[in-house]
Amino acid sequence: MSRLASVSIEGMPEAQRRLFAEITADPAGTVRGPFGAWVRSPELAGHMLAIIGFLRDRAALPARLVELGILIAVRHWDARYAWKAHEARGLKAGLDPDVIAALGAGRAPVFMKADEAAVFAFCTELQEKRAVGAAAYAQAVEALGERGVVELTAALGFYTMIAMTVKAFEIPVTG
Repeated sequence: MSRLASVSIEGMPEAQRRLFAEITADPAGTVRGPFGAWVRSPELAGHMLAIIGFLRDRAALPARLVELGILIAVRHWDARYAWKAHEARGLKAGLDPDVIAALGAGRAPVFMKADEAAVFAFCTELQEKRAVGAAAYAQAVEALGERGVVELTAALGFYTMIAMTVKAFEIPVTG
């Protein structure tokens, strides 16, 4: 059960109502996940939507690598809501089910693709050591390019924030 009460469109200020309508335009027609918290700050939620849209649709990185970075971040935080949402996205984007299963179990996956190994090394070092060594950095730049490493770092940080949000407000996996 979430720490936040459900929100109702009645009584919302206009800016919040517009954002609520934008968020609920998805097929489920509800405000779920971190948006249950963010909708309380409409301007913030609008920016979060924009970042998610960028990472999904306009990032230079392939969706497979974005999803891998996301899964690494949310698993690090044990953010089950975010894990559940991105486990399916990772499969759809082309991640090997064995890679996802290993991450989910807290094990280092066996990678068949060099770019995935580079993402894993970079993200894992950055989260665990709070720094990236020269070898992992060079491997990431070689596999992803500088723009790709910048976007990967942004995705890792953004989904760390999402993980913190779902953890802080105890947002349940089901909604």
